[in-house]
Amino acid sequence: FTERLDPAPTRTSLTRVLKQAKRNKAFENSRFIGLALDGSKAGSTSQCGCPLCREVLGADRVLLGYRHELSLISVVGAGLSLPFDVEPGPPGEGELTTSMRLLERAAGSLGPRFADYVVADSLYANAPFLNQVSALGLRAVVRLMVKGRLC
Repeated sequence: FTERLDPAPTRTSLTRVLKQAKRNKAFENSRFIGLALDGSKAGSTSQCGCPLCREVLGADRVLLGYRHELSLISVVGAGLSLPFDVEPGPPGEGELTTSMRLLERAAGSLGPRFADYVVADSLYANAPFLNQVSALGLRAVVRLMVKGRLC
């Protein structure tokens, strides 16, 4: 059932809720509002079930199974994290490309003055991503993780 659902109405509804929350001053105790981007992996199966399934290969390049990879964007900096959109990554596309497409869509739907900055991990510390963030009128905060600890 969920495979046949169109995600556009849900995205539109979540965007409206966030805009209404900002108009109602739900974020007034926060000086700045940010958008956090990150990739994740979901599900695991032994058979390819859809066009978005990605192969999981072992150390010796043996096929171990399939899973989905996706990017998530959340509103942060307001005392709680509010996830509001997700973008599946098709096979052959990296997390960075998927996240950049997600950021473009999210920033466009929220409007140019909704958020002040974007938070991402060190994978995103490259010119294409930073240029996109700048073109959207945002500032980038790239966080470095060393041995699982935030630096």
